[in-house]
Amino acid sequence: MIQIIKSSLVSTLSSLVKSSIVQNLRLVGPAAFTTAKRNFYKNPIVWKRYAVNDHDEFDELVINSGHPVIVDFHAEWCEPCHTLTPLLNALTEKSNHIDLAIVDVEQNRDLVETFDVKAVPAVLAFYNGVIVDKFIGLVDEKRLEALIKKLKLKNRESCSMPA
Repeated sequence: MIQIIKSSLVSTLSSLVKSSIVQNLRLVGPAAFTTAKRNFYKNPIVWKRYAVNDHDEFDELVINSGHPVIVDFHAEWCEPCHTLTPLLNALTEKSNHIDLAIVDVEQNRDLVETFDVKAVPAVLAFYNGVIVDKFIGLVDEKRLEALIKKLKLKNRESCSMPA
């Protein structure tokens, strides 16, 4: 009996994960789906990594997000981007309370202009639709860990405030 209920629950959760994460968030790569799916079963907060394809999607997934989002402005031709993006991916994967949005500067010129991105890689950290930190260029892992710690602290502070 318990096995039947567990099987039904897993099936339902799996279809929910597939519909809401894959279709709405356009996750990047199969590893991202596996990670999100694995975290979904462990924790109700799902770590997400997604590619942002236009301004409306950016507003929906980053500006209107109720939790911290790190936005990585990158380009395929940028060598430092090929170093920074996997590092951001690995560090944010460890923290399922922070999302990672990837913005290709070649495909999203309007977002580049909106956020005055002058060079890549450029990283902006958002919390409740507000930029709380940013940097340009390749930085070391300690700087990235400090950024993630700052976002976690902001998230924790807002969760502990009385309503």
